[in-house]
Amino acid sequence: MLGYRTLSVFSEFLLKLQSTDPRDLIRLSKIRAEAIATSVSRVLPEGERLLSGWTLFAPKELNTKIGDKFEEKVLLL
Repeated sequence: MLGYRTLSVFSEFLLKLQSTDPRDLIRLSKIRAEAIATSVSRVLPEGERLLSGWTLFAPKELNTKIGDKFEEKVLLL
C-alpha cells in the first residue's frame, strides 16, 4: 500500500453518492467505477493484477458486523 490511508480517502466519493433521485443511477455507477479505478491506482502494487472490484455498503464503524450507519466501501480482489 502506498502510504497510510484513512477512511477520509473516499470522502469525496461519499459526498457525491448521497442522492435520492432515481435518474442519478447512471451517474452513481460512473462514480463507483471511478472510485474503484482510483483505489486500484493507489493500493495495487506493480506486477499485481486486479481480478475485480466492487463497491458495497458496510457499517461505518470498523470491526463490526451490524451497525446503525452504513457507508460505501471499495473491495478489490
